[in-house]
Amino acid sequence: MEEAEAGKRLDAAVASHFGAGCSTRTAARLIGDGAVRMNGRPGRKGTRVAAGDEIEVDEAAAEAGAAEFDPVPLARPDVSVLHRDDRVIVLDKPAGLDTAPIRKGDVDTLVSAALAIVPSIGSVRGFRDREPGLLHRLDRDTSGACLFALDQAAFSRLVAS
Repeated sequence: MEEAEAGKRLDAAVASHFGAGCSTRTAARLIGDGAVRMNGRPGRKGTRVAAGDEIEVDEAAAEAGAAEFDPVPLARPDVSVLHRDDRVIVLDKPAGLDTAPIRKGDVDTLVSAALAIVPSIGSVRGFRDREPGLLHRLDRDTSGACLFALDQAAFSRLVAS
């Protein structure tokens, strides 16, 4: 591992190595699944990385975990709508709720709630297939307002601004 990664937790170092396509949570899942080895041994997400450590990631497992999928709407969403107009909806994400699904079949997410409230969001191409209309994410333990575009033009305009 390079000196810039020294001192980071293994999950954070793996996530930064892969870039925007890999969150720390996804990296932690890969580590937990045994797809990451550090210095020839199975990695542990809390381990601190030192300069010169050799990190190996099973590329096939990483690609399988990153495969896109369509999110599933919640049957009965329990989130508040803070604002809605013709172009956007703002939902109140409670702490403890994932913003977007991590694995295929995850339904307890804000994206799933948004799809249940406004099914047409599913046709808005977001940054990832599993994040239709979602303009930003919040960490699982963070509460706050999340903005969704209701159509592709609104999404494109908000991303450009």
